[in-house]
Amino acid sequence: ITTITSIIMSNNNNDNNNNNKNNNNTERIQLSLYAQNLKNVAGLFKGTSDPYAVVTQIASLSHLNNNNGEKPHILGKTEVIKNTLSPHWVTMFDLEYDFAKELKINVGVYDEIRKGDNKSMGSVIFEIGDILGSRGNIKAKRLKNGGTIFCRARKAPPKEVTAAATFEFQLKGMKLKNVDGLFGKSDPFFEVSKYIHAAGGSNAWQVVYRSEVIQNNLNPTWKSVQISFDDLCHSNHDESIRITVKDWEKSGKHTPMGHFETTVNEMIIMSTNNNNNNNNNKTTGGYTLKRGVKQFGQILVVNASAITTTTTTTTTTEAPADTAPPPAVAAPSVTTTAAAATVVPLPPPPPPEEQP
Repeated sequence: ITTITSIIMSNNNNDNNNNNKNNNNTERIQLSLYAQNLKNVAGLFKGTSDPYAVVTQIASLSHLNNNNGEKPHILGKTEVIKNTLSPHWVTMFDLEYDFAKELKINVGVYDEIRKGDNKSMGSVIFEIGDILGSRGNIKAKRLKNGGTIFCRARKAPPKEVTAAATFEFQLKGMKLKNVDGLFGKSDPFFEVSKYIHAAGGSNAWQVVYRSEVIQNNLNPTWKSVQISFDDLCHSNHDESIRITVKDWEKSGKHTPMGHFETTVNEMIIMSTNNNNNNNNNKTTGGYTLKRGVKQFGQILVVNASAITTTTTTTTTTEAPADTAPPPAVAAPSVTTTAAAATVVPLPPPPPPEEQP
C-alpha cells in the first residue's frame, strides 16, 4: 500500500510540474491588423468597398489528431471602415499562446453590404510563432484576389488592470481652418496614435482611437474619451502620443487638418491650467494644429485625468462606432492612402507571402 501511495504521489507531483511548465510556456498575445490595396468588390457604379475582418483561431494539428474536442472558434471581428481599400482597423484581439505548440489564425476580409449578403474579399492564414519571429513582430500575406493583410503581435496587457488604469480626456477645437472648399464647412474628427517600439528599428505610430465626427463645425467639442494607459502609451505617462485632426469625407479621402504630439502628463497639466483660469476667461492649455509649416487652428484640453478602477479586460478590444455618420454625429473612417490624406507612418512592410 505504501508503495502504491508513493507512486500515486509521485505521478501527481509530475503532473503538477508538467502543468507548471506548460503555464510558463503560455503568454497572452494581442493582435492588430491592417490591409493595403484590397480589391474593390463593391460592383460597378457602387463606390468603394467597406471592409472589415473576422479573426478565427484554428485548432492545432496535435489537437485535431488527439481528437480532444477542440474546434476552431471566432476571436471576433473588427469595425467596418467605409470607402477604403487600405483599412487600418483599431480593434485588437487577445489570445492565449503556448510557445510549445503551433497556433494558427485565419483572417477573413469582407465587404459590408447594407442591403444584401456581405461579400468576401479573401482570407489568409497566419501562424503566431511566425509573426513573433518576424522583424517588428509583424507579418504580411497577400490575398489571392489582390491586396495584402498585415498582422502585428505583442504581449497583451494583464487581465487584471488596477489603480489608475484609464486615461480620460476631452478635446475642443478653436478656430479650425476650413478645408472643405468655398461653399462647405469642415466636419472634423480626431485620431489618437501611440508610438510603437519594434525590434529592428521598425518604429511606427499606431492608431488606437478615432472620435466621432462633428459636422459643419470649426469650433467642435468632442465627447469625452477613455483609453487604457497600456493601449495609449505602454503605461508610460511621459511617452509621446500623437493626435491628428481630419475633415471627414464620405468618399473616405479625409483631408488632414494638422496634428500635434504630447504626453499624458502634459495634457493633465494643461487641463489643470485651463480649469484654474476659467474664471478669468483665459484659454491656456492649447495645442497648435500644424501640417508642415501651416497652422490649422487650436486644440484645447477641456479636461484630462487618471481614473482609478479595477476591471477585467475582455478577449477583444472594441473599436469606436461605424464610420457612416448619423444625422448629427458620426464616427469617421480610418486613414486612407488617397492623395490628399496624411497616412499614419508605418514600418517598412515585410515581403508578403503568397497564399497556397
